[in-house]
Amino acid sequence: MTHVPLTPRQRRWRRIGLFTKGTIAVVVIGMALVVGSAGLALPWVVAHPHKVQDFLSARMGRPVTIGSLTGDWTVVGPVFQLRDVQIERPGGRGQPFRIDSAELAIDFYASLKSGVSFSEFRLLGLDLDLVLRSDGGLQVARLGRAGAGAAGTVSGADALLDLGSLNLREARVTLRDEASGRRLALERLDLRYASERGARRIGGLAWARSGGVPLRFACELEGTALRRCHAAGQGLAPAEWLANWPLAGIAPVSGSIDLRAWVDVDRGPSALQVELATHALALRGIEPIEFSTGDLIEPRASLDGAALSLGWRRGDEGWRLDLAERGARGQATELSLVAAGAAAARAYTLGAARIDLGRWAAPLALGDFLPARMRAPLYETSPRGALERVTAAREAGGAWSLSARVAGLSLQPARKTPGFGPLSGTLLADEAATVWALDPDQALQLDFPHVFRAPIEARLAQATLGAMRTPEGWRIEASGLDFAGTGFGARARVALTLDPAGSKPHLDAAVAIGPGQVTAAKVFWPINVMKVTTREWLDRGLLGGRMDSGAAIVYGDLDDWPFRQAQGRFEAGADFSDVDLDYHPRWPAARIGHVRADFIGDGMQVRAEDGQVLGLAATSALATIAHFGMPALELAVEGAGTGPELLRFLRESPIRDTAGAYLVGLGIGGSATLGFELDLPLGEGSGEARLDGVADLVDADLSSSTWNLALDRAQGRVRFSNKGFVADDLAVILERDPASFAIASGEFVVDPAHALEASLRGELPAATVLHGFPELALLVPLLPGKAHWDAGLSVPKADGARSRLRLASDLRGMAVLLPAPLRKEAAEARALQVAVDVPARGGNLELRYGAVAGANARLEGPDATLAAALGFGRAAVPALPDSGFVVRGDIPTLDLEAWLALGGAGVAAAGSTELDLEIGDLVAWSRRFGTMRVAGRSDAQGTELTLDGTAAVGRIEMPPGARHGVTAQFERLYLPESTSDAPPTAVDPAALPPIHFWARDARLGEAELGEIRIETYPQGAGMHLERIEANSPNLELRGRGDWVVAAGVQHTTMDVTFTAESLGRMLDTLGYVGLVEGGQTFARVQGRWAGTPSQFSLARMQGTLELKVGRGRIVQVDPGAGRLFGLLNLSEVPRRLSLDFSDLFQSGLSFDAIEGQFQLRGGSAYTTDLLMRGPSADIVVSGRTGLADRDYDQELLVKPRLGGVLPVVGALAAGPVGVAAGLVAQGVLSNPIDRMGAARYKVTGSWEKPDIEQLARIPAGPEPKG
Repeated sequence: MTHVPLTPRQRRWRRIGLFTKGTIAVVVIGMALVVGSAGLALPWVVAHPHKVQDFLSARMGRPVTIGSLTGDWTVVGPVFQLRDVQIERPGGRGQPFRIDSAELAIDFYASLKSGVSFSEFRLLGLDLDLVLRSDGGLQVARLGRAGAGAAGTVSGADALLDLGSLNLREARVTLRDEASGRRLALERLDLRYASERGARRIGGLAWARSGGVPLRFACELEGTALRRCHAAGQGLAPAEWLANWPLAGIAPVSGSIDLRAWVDVDRGPSALQVELATHALALRGIEPIEFSTGDLIEPRASLDGAALSLGWRRGDEGWRLDLAERGARGQATELSLVAAGAAAARAYTLGAARIDLGRWAAPLALGDFLPARMRAPLYETSPRGALERVTAAREAGGAWSLSARVAGLSLQPARKTPGFGPLSGTLLADEAATVWALDPDQALQLDFPHVFRAPIEARLAQATLGAMRTPEGWRIEASGLDFAGTGFGARARVALTLDPAGSKPHLDAAVAIGPGQVTAAKVFWPINVMKVTTREWLDRGLLGGRMDSGAAIVYGDLDDWPFRQAQGRFEAGADFSDVDLDYHPRWPAARIGHVRADFIGDGMQVRAEDGQVLGLAATSALATIAHFGMPALELAVEGAGTGPELLRFLRESPIRDTAGAYLVGLGIGGSATLGFELDLPLGEGSGEARLDGVADLVDADLSSSTWNLALDRAQGRVRFSNKGFVADDLAVILERDPASFAIASGEFVVDPAHALEASLRGELPAATVLHGFPELALLVPLLPGKAHWDAGLSVPKADGARSRLRLASDLRGMAVLLPAPLRKEAAEARALQVAVDVPARGGNLELRYGAVAGANARLEGPDATLAAALGFGRAAVPALPDSGFVVRGDIPTLDLEAWLALGGAGVAAAGSTELDLEIGDLVAWSRRFGTMRVAGRSDAQGTELTLDGTAAVGRIEMPPGARHGVTAQFERLYLPESTSDAPPTAVDPAALPPIHFWARDARLGEAELGEIRIETYPQGAGMHLERIEANSPNLELRGRGDWVVAAGVQHTTMDVTFTAESLGRMLDTLGYVGLVEGGQTFARVQGRWAGTPSQFSLARMQGTLELKVGRGRIVQVDPGAGRLFGLLNLSEVPRRLSLDFSDLFQSGLSFDAIEGQFQLRGGSAYTTDLLMRGPSADIVVSGRTGLADRDYDQELLVKPRLGGVLPVVGALAAGPVGVAAGLVAQGVLSNPIDRMGAARYKVTGSWEKPDIEQLARIPAGPEPKG
């Protein structure tokens, strides 16, 4: 390794270093020897405590005594433990100052250490009470050991400071301000006091709470008085430090600070410098704030993120304060305040580049900086914004002035004081007046929650605010307020006079509102006088429109608002156009062309013109809210419109609650005028709405598809409410007939159990009355004419209950063409009352028809079977059966066939039927049967019918089903002559069951048929008549045939034979008495005709007639016999022969036989060989006998036999037993007879008046052979 030689300079510094190290080593070794030697003397010192007493007495300058002494040795020197230390007071006055326990430490190396004393007096765990005197001095008022109680309070404790070095550790300290009485408690204090070369210093750490952040401090003292201090700490919790030491009336609540502070004291503080940073610092005011209402609150504020620099210095002529602050969000405050002059006549000057109002307003309100009356408004309004370029001065005499630029000032609303902002402008003020000239065209927000529910946004074109002192108090004015917001614009003047006594101000304001939107007015509803329900109604109701202009004035003390007793004046009015108004959620909205709204006092009145509600023209309307405190809308409307518009209005209004079901299917034509009043409570629990209105119908057409009703040209008034409607006596046209119609629903009904009542009165035809009942349409042609009808309909409220229709009429003017006994002529009056459920299917029906009949019925329906009870005449209406019919009573006349033609044959299909009728005259098939009792029953077991009367005594039975047929058995059956030639009612023969008919004593008119029997059964398309028999002493009849339907036409084919021992007795049986004597008879008819078997007639038949009659005599030859024979007028022939034969007619005309064949067709009988052989002559008939037209077209050939005169007997005509051709017997008697020959005659004309013309005479020849 190579060594580099040192330079002379390096060698010199090396020598100095070696010397220094050697010197230090010698000194240290020497001191160690001294300390070591002193350590050997420690036991001796402990054994002689007076040596320590003397040392302490010399240092403190007053006697000190020690109760006991112990010691330990440390590396730097001894440490003595002292017990019961007593320090005499100055001059020996009073009790000595006593310390229970202390330590005295000696440091032999102190001279080598900077700031370390040779001796140090140590106190551990003491309770120390300090007093901060008004002169800035610090006095120990109490000193004691922690946990040992008080050791006394002495003024000589400051002697401890003469020891040179004092060390307190873990002391509990209480500092009391002698001037204010505030107290600062420290849970721990580590303090070291040192006095060196005449300089006294105190330094240490202080904890407000164990475990908290300590505050470092250092102070210089002059004697016992503080002269300069410095303190610093980061993250300090002011709430721990200043809990009982509020600053200017402000106490911290939470948060932390970073602090650096310097203070100089010269007979009190003379200079102060503070640097402070806050972190979420929350503050509270010690004194509560009292509001005008008497409420007290504890004010609080937050000071977060502030960086504050404060400098204060006192001079000979006053003091100066400089403040600079920067906030975390950029707020800045820079100001200087100078106070000059003596305290009694001091003047102040303030200059500031910027003051952040938002930062300092709340802390100012918390403290005791301001008068109490200013704290509340400052705290509540929480000003924001800044004062810029501030210059202010206050002279010693009290006069002051202020000039500043106000930038973005805003105030929060406070109780009944509005908030506003942000506003900027120039502020000038002095003790007499204040003027704030606002910048033009600013955005403004007015927040008045006591009056308006939401802030009002607007732009302020210009304004000047001023305040001046008047004898009545301060008067604040705002003039030229020209502002515009969304949908509105206004110009206002406002003046407030503040009452010095603290009551609410006097307001004098006027506002002129320009064009805008209706909806913009919603933000101006005064919530302090309008109830929530009123505002909700206005909010919901005003859907749109334009506000053309408006104005408002307020004048009076706000203590009296809203001037209900006229203590002040409040008026507001506005004109609107094209307003869409929804005045009630359950009523149809309206569109109004022009509206005038006036607010007077605490009420409102609105007049509207040119409106529409669902097309109805509202010509005028008046809406009133008398008092907003008890809100109720009174609305009166007059209008007009068409029927459909009126109907839509009714359907969309609350009327639908009570009458909605009846408005369904309703149609209204024509036009109507409308007027209604609506009382609408707007407060909760203040009752329900009340509607009263009228509609005058003009030529309105009313129709209802529900009730199948159409009323034309209705004229009259309809009243309605929210609970129903009523129309009394509307004049209507019903099917071209005038009538009166009335209807009521809801509260207007007569019977509270009804939801709807309606009536119709008028002279109406049956077609109109029965229009809604298609099942009764068949009755319309049977009820010609018109009668006065009174119809009523009631609809019940009960769910599931049926409506009821009632009809009443005297039927005068209307004929009833129903069969007897119901038949009535038009001029006759007969009361009819009908009540029927609606809908009729499944409902009940009640009917009363004068004294003739009454009925109760249950009509067939989905869940109901048909049942009816009918009572005729004097009989009461029977009880209603479960099903079927019960018919009882007495009937003067009953036309059975006519009733069956109306469908009565289907009655039995409805269920069981009970029948018990006393009939004065039974009419059936144009035959009158006279008195008859008809009783019977028809049910599932079959049908039984008993007849007991003059014309019939018998029984009819029909088992269930058609297989067994109908069995009819009569002891007596007399069928009277038919009184009509009308065809019987058509019946489908294929639908008829088998018929088993028997009668012991049967008669047909005058014909006594005896015992008869008929057997039939259905076959194919019709019925087969298997057996037709009639047996009597004078007649036997046998026949069979078929009754069929082909191509919709009924036909009957019959083959019938008649036999009798005597034609005369047979004719007597058939009712033609005394015409013929003798004559055994056989006749057979075979033929077919269109119609039923009961329509049997030779005139209708297509077929043949065979006739054979034995010897007999025609008893009389006169026109009376024409019913049977159609005799000729016998007087014609003798007159033509110039003979008189009258004496020969007394004994009649005898014949030996009558034989012949007839062809029946086209309503006539044709023959070529009808021969009547007689004792005097033979008569041969050929030609046609008109059976339908009752005329002749025949030729007669009369051949004489024997001698004698020529009587003409006539011709046989049709009769009930089938003789259809006319027979003319002619005899020619001559004298002498041998000279007479045959003669030919032509017979024409009617049966009643035939024409006989002789065609030729035939010479006599051989007598024809019989």
